[in-house]
Amino acid sequence: MVRIMGQIDQKKDRIQSRLLHAVLSITIVSLGCLLIVYSSGCGAITTPSLPDPAEFKDGDIIWPKKPGTMVPYFTAGDTGVYEDSKKRWEDEKEKFIQSIRDNPNVSDYERKAAEQLEKTSFEEFMALYFGEGADWRAYAFNYHGDSTELRQYGFDFPLPIHIGHVGMIFIKNGVPWVVDAVLPWVRIVSYADWLKQYQGASVWHGRFKNLNPENNYEEIVKKACEQKDRPYSLFNRNLDDEREFYCSKLIWFSVFKVTGIALDGDSNPERLFWYTPKQLMNSEEHIKMIHNPGDY
Repeated sequence: MVRIMGQIDQKKDRIQSRLLHAVLSITIVSLGCLLIVYSSGCGAITTPSLPDPAEFKDGDIIWPKKPGTMVPYFTAGDTGVYEDSKKRWEDEKEKFIQSIRDNPNVSDYERKAAEQLEKTSFEEFMALYFGEGADWRAYAFNYHGDSTELRQYGFDFPLPIHIGHVGMIFIKNGVPWVVDAVLPWVRIVSYADWLKQYQGASVWHGRFKNLNPENNYEEIVKKACEQKDRPYSLFNRNLDDEREFYCSKLIWFSVFKVTGIALDGDSNPERLFWYTPKQLMNSEEHIKMIHNPGDY
């Protein structure tokens, strides 16, 4: 056990070193998630590529990403910004955990989620949430396809996990609008204004398929729009809890409430980890891509 813990500590140090030296710069996007930009560009496209707005329909899904970046991505190699981000994450983590401690009516799920989060360091969160394939799992946790070692330290969710941002399109008087969850709340904004906030970004465009009942996209949009002004929270991971939202949770919630379909195949909304925009994009059973600029 001592040897294993020592290996994990060493790997944590390597994770932090790799993140700090592989990255060009650090920023925090409006959804409150951290993103990483590598100097190699990761083979991504180099110029923005946008969908044709005339192709948009109610309920369509859009994902923005800057050219030359990889999801996840950071910007600017400032270790001070990294430490600030780590402190902000740890402060929010403690705030969430304290709210559970102070709640005499807390559910078993919320207690379990807080207990797992309490055991999770910022570096472990980064390695899981920013994972990009099996090499990251092995690098971070000596993971070789068997989750026994992960469960030994409180991790029992599927890997890898990825991030990004996502919004839902709807058409109003012939003009496309977007409903999405960003700090500090769920908002409704014209697509033109939404695009200005992601200036220079490419946009991936997807459409739901195999939903039952069919042709219910207006109802899905309506459910999403009903959440307008609900607070944003990355730490509320219950996908059926309408008190707070993050971007991909809003999409999952709206589809589930209207159709009863879980976009990731897991109808239990009480998650111990996040359902992310990249997972949504990779849901081939329920998403078909209309405009695909390349790897997201």
